[in-house]
Amino acid sequence: MNKVFWLLVITILMPSLSVAEKKNSVALNTSLFTWHLYRGQDFNEDNEVLGLLYNDWFFTRYHNSHFGTSYGFGYKWKEWQKPLGDNLRLDTDLWFGTANGYDDVGFQNRIGQWVIVLLPTVELNWQISDSWSAGLNQLYVPTDQGGVFVTGALVYYHW
Repeated sequence: MNKVFWLLVITILMPSLSVAEKKNSVALNTSLFTWHLYRGQDFNEDNEVLGLLYNDWFFTRYHNSHFGTSYGFGYKWKEWQKPLGDNLRLDTDLWFGTANGYDDVGFQNRIGQWVIVLLPTVELNWQISDSWSAGLNQLYVPTDQGGVFVTGALVYYHW
């Protein structure tokens, strides 16, 4: 119960940690391919991620490494941006999130059926216009067996 309490406190306080005022945005995220660092098991390498990002929140559905269906959500905790030109930018983010669907796997970092993770990402983002941008991202998911890299594509609408 103590873990659940602190998880709720952190989740409620996270939006107040953001100091920069940003435009609203919504994005559609899909995976291109997945690669598991531990190669000694038959993992799902096609996770079929379909996600929605709204401002600093994400919601996703995917086929997990063990061929089950998982749902996840989380918050962008930290964000760093490096301009690479007029319309190109490199983003590195740290997301705090949780996902379910891993009942048969012995994750240490769980609360009930929900696995808790910090997800570092790197994204190459192209600003197409004031309202539209697109990106390619690389996400690292830490696991008990070394981790998983998921490469994806995003399309953003900003207002």
